[in-house]
Amino acid sequence: MNEYKPSFETLVEYLSSYPGTVYLVGGGLRDLLLHRQNPDIDFVVTGDSLLLSRKLADRLDAGFFVLDEERLVGRVVYKHDVDIRTIDISPMRGLSVEDDLKKRDFTINAMAIDINDIKLSEDLIPNIIDPTGGLDHLKRKSIQAVAGGIFEDDPIRMIRAFRIAGDLGFSISTETLELIKKDNHLIDKVAHERVQTELVHILDNHNSALILSKMKETGVLESILTVMVKSQSWHGNINEYWSYTLDLLKNLELLIGEKNIKRYFSGLSSEIAGHLSTSVQYGIKRISCLKLAVILSVFGPSVDEIEERADKPNGVDDNHGETVDLKRVLKRMRFSKRTVQVVNQIANLQWSAYSLIQSAKPDQDDVYGFIMQCREESIEVVLFGLSHLLTSNNQTKGVAMSVDIVDSSVSILKRCLEVKSYNENNPSLITGYDLKKDLGLKPGPVYRGILENIRYAQISGIIKNRKQALSYAKEMLSDFKT
Repeated sequence: MNEYKPSFETLVEYLSSYPGTVYLVGGGLRDLLLHRQNPDIDFVVTGDSLLLSRKLADRLDAGFFVLDEERLVGRVVYKHDVDIRTIDISPMRGLSVEDDLKKRDFTINAMAIDINDIKLSEDLIPNIIDPTGGLDHLKRKSIQAVAGGIFEDDPIRMIRAFRIAGDLGFSISTETLELIKKDNHLIDKVAHERVQTELVHILDNHNSALILSKMKETGVLESILTVMVKSQSWHGNINEYWSYTLDLLKNLELLIGEKNIKRYFSGLSSEIAGHLSTSVQYGIKRISCLKLAVILSVFGPSVDEIEERADKPNGVDDNHGETVDLKRVLKRMRFSKRTVQVVNQIANLQWSAYSLIQSAKPDQDDVYGFIMQCREESIEVVLFGLSHLLTSNNQTKGVAMSVDIVDSSVSILKRCLEVKSYNENNPSLITGYDLKKDLGLKPGPVYRGILENIRYAQISGIIKNRKQALSYAKEMLSDFKT
């Protein structure tokens, strides 16, 4: 896929030459009216939607595929900087565009405009086709269902309502909330991939704790979690743990927010933010993996339980006597293997950081051992443990940390970032192949211990070349044998 940055005016100009009628609809028009950018644009056409989609893809030198064979929806995909953007072209449903709009989800998404009437230098509102009152609801910043049966037609719209409200800073109307409460049990009919996509979009929001709290009030959040653990034996009372979990997420978001991350981690803030913004898989960033681990901690033990048995992994709940396999939960929701590994790693090691942070002056050997255990997720694990510490101290209205905790956290995070930078820029001096070839060591559990110790010695400057590394390995091998 070539990188191409078509302007909105370019799209309108090209589509204006289409012999049928083309309407801009949905979130693309809504955001145009709100002066917001939207990476996904929808058009409705009279005539052959797939043919137009292919021609547009050719014109833009972009990708094309049939998104919905039954409804004849074509999708054009192109790269814009680091983002992937889409243009969906659908045939008109019904006898008129008004009929089509009345089949949509929310009134603010149920507006249309003929592209020949789009003049960006002029007021668009006189030419807006608005059969359900979307313009009025847009002014009132309200999410209003188009009709009473929209969630029965497609239950994913319940999650989408909260996602859109969070993105736009809108509220969901009382009538729509009542519909959601009535229909939230229908979530289990939605394909897991679609639930995953909407949930990740919500976690991308810097106020996801607030959004999830509102979802909890309607029962949607519990319905999602029930779907996630449906095939397992967990039947506990989730409500018992939600208050703490949502406070935990809120404190994490406060901690990594622009104000506090600069306040407490001033010299490290840009590096931490940069790490969290990197992608684990397409569309899923490290910050979303961290938040997902926080949400899934609702299935784990409480802080009091952990303080009594700090070596038990997340997912073990003595109150229920049952275990939730987080890997299985994530796989069920169709997350990639890499995402499953990252989230599970963060979830399982959160309490190691919780304990380490409380050390007034963490021993550097202990810190490095912690980093090696956490591997690439050490920064996320530290932030998770620190959020636990804040939440267990009932700090839910703001973040306030003692000097000792700040110093300890900064010391650990600084070392995490140093090791991360070193690993990215310096290859290992020897590998398992060298242990086998030069030392005659057979592959086994000893490999990892020797290689990790050599890596630590390399990072610490104790050894600087391959010869020293092999000599160091021989010494360790002798210690293992004795």
